[in-house]
Amino acid sequence: MNTAKICVFGLALFCLCGCIVTVGYELADGLIKNLHAPLNEGETVIVASFADVDNLTQSSTVGRLLGDIVGSRLSQQGFTVVDIRTRQNSIFIQEQGGEFVLSRDVRALSKANNAACVVAGTFGRLGKSTVVSVRMIRASDNVILSSADGVLVRGR
Repeated sequence: MNTAKICVFGLALFCLCGCIVTVGYELADGLIKNLHAPLNEGETVIVASFADVDNLTQSSTVGRLLGDIVGSRLSQQGFTVVDIRTRQNSIFIQEQGGEFVLSRDVRALSKANNAACVVAGTFGRLGKSTVVSVRMIRASDNVILSSADGVLVRGR
């Protein structure tokens, strides 16, 4: 096998892996910065896997990682984040797909977990880029409290 090809592939994979944490943190920081209404102390946030924009019942490694990274960053910034994977009967979970928040489930899911809002995101691949969009949705009325967008570029 050609060593140059291995290096280029390894660099592309490294960039995506390194960039995904940075982009995930930027998305979470953007949600916090753009938040229209503050959450009260003790209110919880639920973060789901990001869904493929072309098939909202599917995710990928990237979508699952983005959900984890955004949730991690929100927790680091002082938000109370509930790991919904421990509540399998509250959400739509697809084997190897991730956990998804269906629009009709937001209120029920948040009520079962005493959550003020749900963070849901989508991603779509465009050439060498993956465009990511995330929203923080108030559970009581499905109003978008905040949103942020980012781009992952493969092979920088």
